[in-house]
Amino acid sequence: MDTRTCTPDDLHRLAALCAEQLDLQRSLDAERPVAPGLDMLEYLSGRCARPHGAILVASEANELLGYVDIGIVGTPPRSLRSRTRAAISRMLGRPRGSSSLFADVPKGFIYDLFIAEPFRHSELRVGAALVRASFQWFESRGVDSVEATVAVENDSARRFFEKLGFVATRILLRSSLT
Repeated sequence: MDTRTCTPDDLHRLAALCAEQLDLQRSLDAERPVAPGLDMLEYLSGRCARPHGAILVASEANELLGYVDIGIVGTPPRSLRSRTRAAISRMLGRPRGSSSLFADVPKGFIYDLFIAEPFRHSELRVGAALVRASFQWFESRGVDSVEATVAVENDSARRFFEKLGFVATRILLRSSLT
């Protein structure tokens, strides 16, 4: 098995995996709709070309076994940081620039990890290989921590990440306003 950054040649096979992943996500979280009219190939092409992100794939014998969509997050745009820090400093009566609301520490984020059904829980350990490859990708860019989210109902995903050293640090809550 090989793990690598996706290429344009992977996009059609990657789109098929994404369709499976979206079906699984909808079964776990019906409140999270997919954008209507989404062109999956265009979307994936853009995701693969991001300067601060990547889609890594696991393949064997020209077959995609799974993918992980990753990115570097955590530092808001400089103009927003400056305005927010100034406003907080004024509210707290502190000198300009003394607020520490935003730390300039980038972190890695795993947006999606999906393994095709026949390869889940296999001796190939596709998911673990993709997460290790994402750790290497992040480390090569100076990132020293990685976060991921899982659906509340997805106990196997939570246990999977915990086995790889992830620790639950917060719970995301949602309220529908309609």
